[in-house]
This record gives sequence, C-alpha cells and structure tokens, in this order.
Amino acid sequence: MRVALNPKTSNRVGPQTIIDVPAPVAQSVSSASSAQGGPAVVHGSFMIAGWAADVDAFGDTGVDTVHVWAYPVNASGQHDDPSFLGAATYGGARPDVAAIYGDQFLHSGYGLGVQNLAPGTYDLAVFAYSTVQGGFTNARTVRVIVR
Repeated sequence: MRVALNPKTSNRVGPQTIIDVPAPVAQSVSSASSAQGGPAVVHGSFMIAGWAADVDAFGDTGVDTVHVWAYPVNASGQHDDPSFLGAATYGGARPDVAAIYGDQFLHSGYGLGVQNLAPGTYDLAVFAYSTVQGGFTNARTVRVIVR
C-alpha cells in the first residue's frame, strides 16, 4: 500500500500583484509603527506601477488586464465610494520577474499615470485579471496622501 502525505504540486503560487511605486515611506521600528511603513506622499500627477502575473499559467503571464481604483479614506478612517482611475498599460518588460518565475513572465509589468486626484488620503487598489482563474484577483493596495 502507498500513502501520499504531501502530494507533488507545481510549486507555483498563483496570482501575484505587486506595487513598486508609489512605495510606503519607511518608518522606524517600534511597537506602535507598522512593518509596512507609512503612506506615500505624492504631488499632483504620479505613477502607479509594478508587476502582475498568475504564475500558474502556461505559455504567457496569466494576466491580461490590470485595473486601478482609488478608495478615499475619510476622517473616521473608513472608505468613501471609490473612483476608477483606469486600466493600466500592461506588458512592460520585467527581467527581475522573469529571473525568478521564468521567461514567460518577462512582460508582466504595468503602469498607470494618475492625474487630477483631489488632495487627501487614498488607498490605491490594483486588481489583476487572471486568465487562469477567469476573474479579477484580490486587490493589492498602497496608501497615499495626495498633496
């Protein structure tokens, strides 16, 4: 009799969405501070960019579109109704991602120029559409303060 306690898998990790910029501001480590850092401070026009891929895909990046939303954070710390900022340009070269996951993920970069966002605090949410899963994945977010 044969019993498989840990069946062999693809060793892949599914959909990945990473925001490189804007990046959270580093904070000193203390019991009161977040390990992720504070909000990024941006002025006027700025870029949101990173990479997105479904590494369970075969033959391509497994993602075909990336949408960006802005969720205003109100005075009580809750979110007001979000605004759709747009579909990011997708397919930028990311040799760093290809070096880790393979050549098929070379063109997994995205970027969107953001303009005319009113001053305030926002959680920017990036949603990638996984062609493997047939839907948008959970959002990756970054908090920004627009001045």
